[in-house]
Amino acid sequence: MLAAVLATTALIGASVMLGAGTASAEGSNDVTGAQTLQQPPTSLLGVASPFAVLAGAAVTIPGANIVGDVGAGAATTIADSTIIGAQYDGSDTTATDAALGDLSTAYDYFKSLKAIELDSEDLGGTTLLQGVHHSTAALAATGTVTFDADNNPDAIFVIQSDAALNTTASTTMVLKNGAKSSNIFWVTTGAATLGASSTFDGTIISNAAVTIGASSTLNGRALSVTAAVTLGATCTITEGIDSPLDDTQVALDESYYGVTGSSSDEG
Repeated sequence: MLAAVLATTALIGASVMLGAGTASAEGSNDVTGAQTLQQPPTSLLGVASPFAVLAGAAVTIPGANIVGDVGAGAATTIADSTIIGAQYDGSDTTATDAALGDLSTAYDYFKSLKAIELDSEDLGGTTLLQGVHHSTAALAATGTVTFDADNNPDAIFVIQSDAALNTTASTTMVLKNGAKSSNIFWVTTGAATLGASSTFDGTIISNAAVTIGASSTLNGRALSVTAAVTLGATCTITEGIDSPLDDTQVALDESYYGVTGSSSDEG
């Protein structure tokens, strides 16, 4: 079901620019003239949506507070943790295979969205507006990253990296003018690593390993399509903390993205 829905929207994404501008002198990534997403909710993750932690390989949680399901394609090592949600390991093939299949489809979809290049590979000190942001190189975040929804509660932020994502210790994020962590998606080809004591917003969808540093707070999800997810001690992860929509599948069409006319009409 998820693959069929996203196959329809892929035609739309191929014909319009979904993007964000480059960093301005004031440190803001403007979206002037760019097509912006209109409410592609967490349901784009399909049956992977309820997972706070999901890995194609092993999951290691030495001590954490997690709201959401935990699943792994291989073994799970969990100790001294509070998990409000279901737990699945590699032996639960029906649940994990379905979730990982939908996660893979969602990863391909988010990576396919057209975007405008980021000016800087370090997002620290910048303000991101709604839209799709892209870097061919590894992304870093040092200090504070601000997301500004411009008073649009449905503003969507997609940050694509063709390489890795790394934050320094104690990195923080500010959600401004109605921005929501449930509408932020970090999509990386390489590993995603959060430094210790970071406060991070959004769903991480990586095609490599995901590592969350000790004492960090993730308002979102840590999802790896193919590799392991490892949490440091005393982490907190809360899936869907401010999600405005439920996890049911939605029908996507041109009006959903604010696009007039179909891709076939545009040649």
